Amino acid sequence: MRVLGHRHTAIIVENLDQMIRFYVSLGFQEKRRDLEQGDFISHLIALENAVLESAKLALPDGYVIELTKYLSHPPLAVPESSPNGARQYYYGYDHLGFTVDDIDDVIQHILLLGGRLVSEPKWTNPGLPSIHAYVTDPEGHLIHLAQNVPA
Repeated sequence: MRVLGHRHTAIIVENLDQMIRFYVSLGFQEKRRDLEQGDFISHLIALENAVLESAKLALPDGYVIELTKYLSHPPLAVPESSPNGARQYYYGYDHLGFTVDDIDDVIQHILLLGGRLVSEPKWTNPGLPSIHAYVTDPEGHLIHLAQNVPA
């Protein structure tokens, strides 16, 4: 048994259109948008009479995120915010991780679109030269940014 590859990373969102615009502005391309309902989806997520609207967005390298809005039921739980304001440290979604070409430019772009800076960019140890920071999207979902630096 083995994992064959990445399929998607799913995020439950409140404002689907806003979140699509946010991720498209970062370089994702919207691949499909669906209204999901009926026996299959209700069975799959174990929620009777579920109705969801979802969008799959992909980067050029094939990495896919699935943004999902529940139309029939509110999400079951909203995690408490940590002291830094990010939704983190709970079971389920934790963060998306992206490699970026210029971490400072990407952070500024995210801030202009309503995201927030959680942790300032920080260099890793000299043996693995890269710069990392955490930001959030406009709804508070945590994003890990990493910029590789030539040794």
